[in-house]
Amino acid sequence: MAHESDGIDLAAAETAAGRFLGALGIDTASESLRGTPGRMARAYAEFFSPRPFDLTTFPNDEGYDELFSELPRSKRCCRLG
Repeated sequence: MAHESDGIDLAAAETAAGRFLGALGIDTASESLRGTPGRMARAYAEFFSPRPFDLTTFPNDEGYDELFSELPRSKRCCRLG
């Protein structure tokens, strides 16, 4: 999860989310919507924070140097009819 140490200012994002919702006429003062700006801020912080990724590689014993071979047009396209 992203937080301030990752360069993300969740407090500022929450304030901005509250202002955004207010600009749309959504009152976040009600009990059911009170936490919405914070949820929005945390959701977008997570969405825009890439997860660590370890690339997996496999031996290329067959010596392939292309991902796809040339396929006949009939195999690449389909027509809905």
